[in-house]
Amino acid sequence: AIVSHSPDTMSVLATPFFLLTSLRAPAPRMGAPGYWHARRDALVRELTRRELELEELEARESAVMPMLAAAAESREKTSYAMGLAAEARAAQALAEQALAAANGALANGALAAAAPSPSLVKAEAEAEAEAEA
Repeated sequence: AIVSHSPDTMSVLATPFFLLTSLRAPAPRMGAPGYWHARRDALVRELTRRELELEELEARESAVMPMLAAAAESREKTSYAMGLAAEARAAQALAEQALAAANGALANGALAAAAPSPSLVKAEAEAEAEAEA
């Protein structure tokens, strides 16, 4: 294997952190006196830390829940109001279409009523022809 002796590698190996961690004390043996007491104490400390963390999280959650409920209720009310507004707009559009259709039918009827009937036009033409003759 080729070992790199670049200054980077040598500077990493010469750092105090590397020197301190390489000279660590060996892990205690399970049969050493006090090992299990220390292990139990460490586990108890970890358990109490986690229990406190859980209590803090539950307190935060209970503080936030009313705000979340209010926000959800507000969203629901807004959604309901938007639905009502959409229904009202649709009803208004239908009413406008019906009004336009009624106006169109009325206009067509008025035009038809205002237009002279063909027999009347023919009778008037005959009357004019007789008057001239």
